[in-house]
Amino acid sequence: MNNKKITRYCFLILVFSIIFCAFFYRFAIAEELRSENKILFDLLDNMLREIKVELVLNLSAQEELAQFKARWEAEVVNIGKKLDEMQDELKGSLGLLSEISQRRLALQSQQRQLLIRLKELNTQEFILKRHNKTLNDYLKITEGHLSRLKQELGKAGYGKQGFLEDPKQLAQGLSEATRQTQHLSKKYQALKADYDKFSGELTASGAEYSNIMKQKQKINSQLKEKQGAIEDINLKLNATEGLIQKQVQSINSIEEKDKKLNEYLKSYQESIDRFILQSQE
Repeated sequence: MNNKKITRYCFLILVFSIIFCAFFYRFAIAEELRSENKILFDLLDNMLREIKVELVLNLSAQEELAQFKARWEAEVVNIGKKLDEMQDELKGSLGLLSEISQRRLALQSQQRQLLIRLKELNTQEFILKRHNKTLNDYLKITEGHLSRLKQELGKAGYGKQGFLEDPKQLAQGLSEATRQTQHLSKKYQALKADYDKFSGELTASGAEYSNIMKQKQKINSQLKEKQGAIEDINLKLNATEGLIQKQVQSINSIEEKDKKLNEYLKSYQESIDRFILQSQE
């Protein structure tokens, strides 16, 4: 009887022990799970915070990249406008260069025509000088002839004593003197006409020579003006060519800068696209 009670008590003690151990084991496991869950929750919470921070940073970086892209695009637009302005200025400079070149060609053509006219005037001047010399020589010869004729007219049939002593000889002398006087008078008139003709030609030639000299002075003055204008145009051409060279260099520099900006924009666009893809992942 006592053995049965002892066995029953032992069995109860064993059952209670098993129940207590099971409860304690469950409590220990629950506590361990609770601790592991808390660690996991903290880890997940930290990861979520890091993700939120990274997302904020990514959004900020994306916005900054977008602003940067907008600034670069605006800069590209400004460079494009500046490039258009430079090209317009270059067109204007090229037009000015063409206009100046045409003016220089026109002035050079006028200068050649003036030089040809000056050569013609020099030839006419030489001919007139020679003609004037010839006329002066003729005038001197004619003046000599006229002087001798005057002397001969003054002496013709007069100055001889025999004419007064013999009436017949006097009559013959008077007749001969009259004939010689008429002949000399005709010769004198012809020489006087030649003298007047040469004198008139000389006067006309002198007027023409004076006119030619005035034309030469005028042409020389025009040549000096044309030469000065051509020199000024050459200076303008040199300055315009230098300006065009600078404008071309500026355009090349702007085009190079525009090319680099486009490359930068393309690179940043690719970076933004990769960043967006990574953010979405």
